[in-house]
Formats: sequence, structure tokens, C-alpha cells
Amino acid sequence: MAWAALAAWAVTAGFGLNLAIRGGAIRFLMRSPFRVMYRQGWSHRTLFLGHVTFAVTGLSLWTLYTLREQLWAGWLALVLLVLVAAHGLSLVERWIPGQGKHSTGHSADHTRRGYFPILAATGHVMAASTTVILVVIALLRGFR
Repeated sequence: MAWAALAAWAVTAGFGLNLAIRGGAIRFLMRSPFRVMYRQGWSHRTLFLGHVTFAVTGLSLWTLYTLREQLWAGWLALVLLVLVAAHGLSLVERWIPGQGKHSTGHSADHTRRGYFPILAATGHVMAASTTVILVVIALLRGFR
């Protein structure tokens, strides 16, 4: 089960890289200077870099768990997976145009003038959900 979770995590990373390239996140990171958007405590770059950093660290820990059967690495990878999901949901929330009282009607992130690769995002979320489920199952099976 740990190997299946590792494979699902790798597929998720592939979809995420596709999403980052097609969604304009790579170009967005190259822009300068770093700035905090209006009414937002966290910049988009901070969320994106946190999402990627936690995901890569978690994948590394899960690889350690899979190859060496280090239980602490598996549980720490699961904790990082929760942080990755929180950052990912925050990133998606920033792409959605608002409808509130003070909304401009536009997305807060203007990386590609409203373009968002829905299929790549859907594949990424589906693979990520599969990864979380397989990681939990693998850890609970190893916990017995």
C-alpha cells in the first residue's frame, strides 16, 4: 500500500507541475518585486512556495518511509500532506472571482487574465485525494 501511495504522490506531483506551468505560476514567481496583495495577509508566492516546499518534503519523507519503513517519517509526511492541502485550498480560493460587497468581480490573481486550466487542476486534486487516502490506509495498516 505504501508503494501505491508513493506512485499516487508522484502522479500528483506531475499534475501539479503541469498545473504550475500551464496556469502561469512559474511566470508569476519570476515577476518582481515580492508584494502582498491588497487585503491579503499572505502573498500568492508565499502560498505557492509553501505548497511546493511542503509537498516535496512530504514526498521525500514518504519515500523514506516506503524504503526504510521509518514509521515517524510516514506520520510526519501525513502531517505535511495536511499542510499541503491547506495551502492548495488557499491557492484555489484566490483564483475564484469574488461576489461580495467589496469585490471587484475579478480574481485576486491576474497571472493569465482569468485563465485557469480546469482539467489539470481536476487531475491534480483527484490524484491528491487518492494520495491522502492511500497514505492514511498505509499508515493505519502499518500501525497494527
